Amino acid sequence: MRLFYINAFVTPVFTVAFRPESRSHSYGYASSIHDEIRRAKTGFGFNICHETPSKPQMTMIILNTTFHIHISISDEFLRWVRESYFPSALASGLLTDPVLARLLIQVQEDAEGYAVQLRAASAEDAARWHDGEGDRLRRELTTRFGQRLVFFTTYMEELPVS
Repeated sequence: MRLFYINAFVTPVFTVAFRPESRSHSYGYASSIHDEIRRAKTGFGFNICHETPSKPQMTMIILNTTFHIHISISDEFLRWVRESYFPSALASGLLTDPVLARLLIQVQEDAEGYAVQLRAASAEDAARWHDGEGDRLRRELTTRFGQRLVFFTTYMEELPVS
């Protein structure tokens, strides 16, 4: 993803990172960036620096739903995640980066666990999809499989490693 940094002359060490495709922004200090990036001067008293930063400026929300299912419905469940759940989430425009993972622990004999993860720009975006279309899809799944599955959802904030 390409970011555009706008550095106002009145605050020479403060940088605004603007993501044109999402119209969101984040703020951060750019003391080391000035020597490393090209700048194009505009007529509005700003320097525009076309460069992708080495560290992401925006924290993401991870929407994780863990499913525990009976092994008899495993293939059908995985097909549902791939053909219904993920496409619906991505089509909303609120969620990105789908991940499907099998849990390596077995909480009950004849059961498997799966984690389904998606990323959102904000907790509000994650909740809007989860409580709307996501809820409808999970109710459909519960109606279809009944007591052969249980699930819970966790909202997590992605943190920088360093």
